Amino acid sequence: MTRKIASIVALTAATLLAACAAPDPGPRGPVVAERPGVEHARYGYVRDIDVIAEASRPSGAGAVLGAVIGGVVGNQIGSGTGRAVATGAGVIGGAIVGNQIEKRNRRDDEVFRVTVRLPAENDRILAALGAAPEPATARSALVLRTTGETALRIALDLDGRGRARIGTGVGFLDHLLTLFAFHGGLDLDLLAGGDLEVDEHHTVEDVLAALGDAVSGALDGRVGVARYGSATVPMDEARATAAVDLVRRPHAEVAIAFRGDRVGGLAVTLLPHALERFAIQAGLTLHVDAAGEDDHHVAEAAFKALGRALRAACSIEGAGAGSTKGAL
Repeated sequence: MTRKIASIVALTAATLLAACAAPDPGPRGPVVAERPGVEHARYGYVRDIDVIAEASRPSGAGAVLGAVIGGVVGNQIGSGTGRAVATGAGVIGGAIVGNQIEKRNRRDDEVFRVTVRLPAENDRILAALGAAPEPATARSALVLRTTGETALRIALDLDGRGRARIGTGVGFLDHLLTLFAFHGGLDLDLLAGGDLEVDEHHTVEDVLAALGDAVSGALDGRVGVARYGSATVPMDEARATAAVDLVRRPHAEVAIAFRGDRVGGLAVTLLPHALERFAIQAGLTLHVDAAGEDDHHVAEAAFKALGRALRAACSIEGAGAGSTKGAL
């Protein structure tokens, strides 16, 4: 019996010591490309940069196995009243050693996750880390634009749920773009800063131009889209009509009849030209007509109609091009 006990002790000790002395396996492969889809209660996606350190815990399998081995050895070694003490000590000691062995070999405590709002931005983080993200299926785009007059960042998802976070420094422009995103059924995250100490001209024009770039990027090959879209939106006494053609012949006809020069902090006279820039950068044909007694209502109706017309034009109808030419 003594020889049997000695053999068990020797075998157990050799196994545990060998596991503890095993070479460090190092990181388990490359960075994993994941899109966790963390959502914010209001904006629909995380705000700013969300870095989550995942110091993962061992699964417990090593501790259980170690406890079983330790308990068996303790039970065999002990005798009489000391057997219970030896068994308990073996269970505790085995669990501690087994847990440490598993933790050492897992190396999961070095895992971390970085999430930055939308998939297009996550892809940039993954690329910087040397990971190869899966091909994005969403029709989305990320635009970064910096000039001597403005700096802005736009993340756009055409297949969204009408969620928006807008910050341009021009309150009424933020309001109009929020309406555009909601009625367009798209997710829009737009932050911009400009030389507002001069006036809002550069900010308004650059924001609409970059928004057009984002739409163009999200549409990519424009295969399978409806191509045409139109909408008429009444807003009390005002009414606006917008028509969109996604053909790659940029053109704009904008006739918005404003009675005054400003609504809040926005010179509404800037909007027709800004919408022309949007159409040019997006590579589409745009017609917008709006009129009414209240300039606030006129502008709102125009951007609501534009959102709904664009939504219809971007909707998926099939797999081919919406033209007898075979391409848009």
